Amino acid sequence: MSIYSRPYMQADSGGYAPSGPSAVKRIIIVLAAVYVLQNVFNFWFGSRFLEEYFSLSLPNIFSGLLYTPVTYGFLHAGLGGMPWHLIINGLMLFFFGRVLEASLGNRKLTELFIFSIIVGGFVWLFMRFLTSPQAYLIGASAGVYGVITVALIQVWRQRIQLWLLPFVLEGRHLFYFFFFISAFLFLFGELDGTTVAHSAHLGGMLGGWLYHRYLAPRPALSDIASWSRTSSREPAWTRRRTAVKARGAGRYSVNIGGTKNLRAEVDRILDKINEKGFGSLTEEEKKTLDRAKEDLR
Repeated sequence: MSIYSRPYMQADSGGYAPSGPSAVKRIIIVLAAVYVLQNVFNFWFGSRFLEEYFSLSLPNIFSGLLYTPVTYGFLHAGLGGMPWHLIINGLMLFFFGRVLEASLGNRKLTELFIFSIIVGGFVWLFMRFLTSPQAYLIGASAGVYGVITVALIQVWRQRIQLWLLPFVLEGRHLFYFFFFISAFLFLFGELDGTTVAHSAHLGGMLGGWLYHRYLAPRPALSDIASWSRTSSREPAWTRRRTAVKARGAGRYSVNIGGTKNLRAEVDRILDKINEKGFGSLTEEEKKTLDRAKEDLR
């Protein structure tokens, strides 16, 4: 297979191109569809069925509605008016989620979104247990903040131009902005009685970091077969031998001589991207791809 028949190496691809429909578009469509359904129940039938049985709250959890730490993230406020809650979440997800589609792939991006919703929901529940146990939570903001977190971690020291703004920032600066704004509004807004769930935003950022740190390098959670293979432990003596080899390996650079050997190495790396995502590559493997793009023309 030619290197340029691979999705990763196509012009203007920006990285690994995941197969199938865009996860970002699918999530936004689902959020919009649920919002329409909320309005149908509310104005045609005079019912808040979805908010009552699918929002997150301590009473719902204690009543046995254990699915609500996920379902609350697909509901939004602002029924009957301009859906700013949905629009802002959709725009943020669109701009930052597209960055991750190339590096994580569709399945992992969806998992990251849902995982961040769950973590953000439990952080919010903990705060509600301490403050106002009767409150309820809806909105995809925790999932969106998780996506934002991982996207900015991946461009941590890269300079990025913000849309419609005349200055350039590094990814870490934008991360700190989101974190400190959410922390400030949590301390001096949510704890003071505001209805905006900034604790869920912070929990979503925590969920994003946890996913990036522990789950992103592994196969997708839905790929049970791959997890069973990767979770099996080697005998202790082989793990020690592998660790010794790994310590020594970092002292050398790989020199791949000849077009045939380079092409074989690139095929191996691209197969790894297909299986685990672009984020699983080492710095040496990324350099090999960069060199291959110039050499294998």
